[in-house]
Parts: sequence; C-alpha cells; structure tokens
Amino acid sequence: MTPEARAKADAKRPECDCAETYLCRAIVNIDRHLGEGYAAKHPDLVGWFMLTSALCWNTVAIEVGIDRLMEQLEAVVEAMAYEDD
Repeated sequence: MTPEARAKADAKRPECDCAETYLCRAIVNIDRHLGEGYAAKHPDLVGWFMLTSALCWNTVAIEVGIDRLMEQLEAVVEAMAYEDD
C-alpha cells in the first residue's frame, strides 16, 4: 500500500496506530511539498515532522481538557453562589 493510500485509510480508522499514521502523513506531505522521494532521502525530516505532529495533537488535547475543566469549574462556582443566596 502506498503512503498516500495508507494515510487515507488511517483517517477512516479511529483505532489506528498514531505513530504509523504520523509516519504515513509525514511521507505524503513532505513528498507533496518537496518532491517525490524527498522523504525517503531525508528520514531526519520525517522524524521531526512526526514529532511536530504529535506535539500539535497533544497541545489540542490539552486545550480541550482545560476548556472542559473550566466549564465544570464555572458550574461549581455558579452552584456555590446559588447556595449562598
């Protein structure tokens, strides 16, 4: 299976292995922007792309978690204020 086909298949599979997904997407994107075969010749770039992708995903996951926590804290504060009245 080509990296392009693997990236498309992985996008439809939520249980896919993240590292494999990052690898396939790195190859596809690097080759798309820098020319066919560039990723194979520059494995260090593929590794940095994968690391950056994982860091971006983690940042978004943390942001979502903080947003949910803030909503819950606001609900607690409102409930406490209601009890004081």
